[in-house]
Amino acid sequence: MDLSTVLPDTSDRLAAACAAKGVSFVDAPIGRLAQHAWEGTSMFMVGAHKKDFVKIRSQLEAMGTTIIHCGAPGTGARTKLCNNFLAIGSCMLNAEFVALTQGFGWISLRR
Repeated sequence: MDLSTVLPDTSDRLAAACAAKGVSFVDAPIGRLAQHAWEGTSMFMVGAHKKDFVKIRSQLEAMGTTIIHCGAPGTGARTKLCNNFLAIGSCMLNAEFVALTQGFGWISLRR
């Protein structure tokens, strides 16, 4: 089981290498912040065949509260990438909103 945040093609290569050896592969990148990991409330986006997901679900539940089965191996990495883009985009949009409203004189960040 790979819990790292990697490019989808990395997960695809690992899944293929495991399949060639007759070994199951699960990609389950961790979502949320380090604080959530310490609290045991992480989110996992899981790419696994159904039979493998059933086998490892309890292990992930011991570390997190939100376990999402995204589909076959590799889909966890793809979902994590989309999740990261969404989070980054949201931060950028918020920053632009603050800049716009400051330009209108609506918001001042100075106290």
